Amino acid sequence: MIYLKPCLKWFAPDISDEVINEGYDYFLVGLVGTYLDSFSYILHSMLEVTDHYRYSTYSSMLGSISGVGTFVAYLKINPNARKSIVWVEVIDTVLSFFWLIGEILIVKHMKWFKGFSKGTLRDECSFFAETFDCTFSFSLYQTELTSFF
Repeated sequence: MIYLKPCLKWFAPDISDEVINEGYDYFLVGLVGTYLDSFSYILHSMLEVTDHYRYSTYSSMLGSISGVGTFVAYLKINPNARKSIVWVEVIDTVLSFFWLIGEILIVKHMKWFKGFSKGTLRDECSFFAETFDCTFSFSLYQTELTSFF
């Protein structure tokens, strides 16, 4: 990440420092947004596998519609002001964060993973132990994760 600004300057020497700084900030905010979207994708995949595909579909649709709505609202609020792609990404990242937290709370409240968490964790622990030839006791972690879901 520390080489991004010099690389941009090397590839396009005519670009101003203001554009390079904006691109760098966009990259950093976009990186966080990509991680959040990845966690959301994993959650939705688990919902589909555990036969909660309807909720997953409707939740994805509402999340996308709210993202478009916030983008339009950003453009409409003070339309004569200079807009920044960094702020668009910040708004999208904050929205993704709160949407993901809300989905996790709904899944936890509905206890949709309650019957699956024990078996899933046991499979992962046995895979880890077999792969790395370890003899760890995962009972503490199993209890914590099982009680969460």
